Amino acid sequence: MNIVTIALALLISLSFASAYGDCKPKGKKLVYPDGSQLQMLIYTHDIFTDDQPTILVVPPTGGTNVIDRNLARYYCNNSFRAVILDHWTGDDPDFNVSNLKAHYQELQDGENAVRRAVHYFSQSNIGISTSSRGAIAISAIAHKLEANVKAVFLAVPGSPLHLNVTQAGEESLKELREKRLEYFGISQKQYDREMKKVMSPFKTQNKPSRLKAAILVSEKDEIVPSKLQLNFVNKWKPQKAWRTLESHGQTIAMSYFVLRDEILQFFKKHVKKK
Repeated sequence: MNIVTIALALLISLSFASAYGDCKPKGKKLVYPDGSQLQMLIYTHDIFTDDQPTILVVPPTGGTNVIDRNLARYYCNNSFRAVILDHWTGDDPDFNVSNLKAHYQELQDGENAVRRAVHYFSQSNIGISTSSRGAIAISAIAHKLEANVKAVFLAVPGSPLHLNVTQAGEESLKELREKRLEYFGISQKQYDREMKKVMSPFKTQNKPSRLKAAILVSEKDEIVPSKLQLNFVNKWKPQKAWRTLESHGQTIAMSYFVLRDEILQFFKKHVKKK
């Protein structure tokens, strides 16, 4: 999928709307006693009820992007309330050379954001749609999610959890890895072990048997290494899985431009009104 194809598909997507009008996002900010906040973009229709099935869209890097906005709009125009958890990591953790615990903190912030959103929409059955760092975070907390979370769609997740940091191909994490190996005077294997200790409070990426999953992975990814993605699929044994030979970013884009109908049907099957 080249950039021209993506651009044309995006233009076409702008004309899509439901029979009862197009969904428009409304911002909602919740402030908690500890001063933390949850920022949401809620796509809904006036005819939706409080128990409308809801899909939480968790962006890959903590902020909204065009793929997330178009997926949310598409879900909403097909009878789901859609909620983007905008900037779900809150204040970005301090990913400096010496602060290994920042990666644990990011997952903890993600857990807080998702569980607060699930609580806020507790009258609804819920699905989660996410990719990359968002998908990795959701996989780490899946076993803690409430029973009204029925299904998840994960694009380019990886396992084991700690290797998504220590063996990532993302430029910022690669640079951080090289600096840490020099700063601490350790080998790559030692770095892997230290990060595993840091991530240990999350313990598992196991999928609860009740949770339905659809997973999209790339066999040609260097950002979240493909071997970690294939490990994840083997570990979770999802109800539905797709494999591509596209790059990291193009694989994420496929979730909207190529697979949105299949993903929608997956959610319609597993996330229904209470």
